[in-house]
Amino acid sequence: IRHLDAVDPLAAVIGSVNTIVNESGIISGFNTDGYGAVRAIEQSGIPVDGKTCMVIGNGGSARAIALTLSGHGARVVVAGRNEVRVNSLVQDLSTLAPGTEAAILSDITATFMEQVDVIINTTPVGMTPDTGSTPLDATLIAPRHIVFDIVYAPHETRFLADARKIGCRVVYGVEMLVLQGARQFELWTGIKAPVETMRRAAYHHLHIES
Repeated sequence: IRHLDAVDPLAAVIGSVNTIVNESGIISGFNTDGYGAVRAIEQSGIPVDGKTCMVIGNGGSARAIALTLSGHGARVVVAGRNEVRVNSLVQDLSTLAPGTEAAILSDITATFMEQVDVIINTTPVGMTPDTGSTPLDATLIAPRHIVFDIVYAPHETRFLADARKIGCRVVYGVEMLVLQGARQFELWTGIKAPVETMRRAAYHHLHIES
């Protein structure tokens, strides 16, 4: 970031960029991760405004997604196993997104989950080759929940498979991958992204049945 001429306000708040654009020699930075995540949820028919979203994780993706959700009117709960890291992230986020709350995964109950509308895994738990793991006990998931895993390999993680069997609407990580990439394409070219073409290419490359 310190080498850029300009930084998009959201990327500045997030504190990281994943996209740089050269426009007439002016180098600007953007972060498309949160955008891709929110669009993936909303394209499934769920507007995040007014929803309570539980973001599992405390890394860069969790931060980007939590801040973008908050900016779209969602109430955010950051959940994780490490109390120190979770509280540190929440304390940091609270100055930018007042109302952000912390939850420790081992303390979460079914009663607590009644307030949650959307569950988002931003950790690598369940990613290939650790496909037998899940970030949240399936007994805490109810059919009313929207369940989203940013992991895209495997396409359907155990977390998503458990949720689908329970009757939840699920959002696959490949959608975030495609949609944040589409945003990058538009930033670079100024042309509306061919999202369906990009989605087909991603599904083909990842050997996913469409």
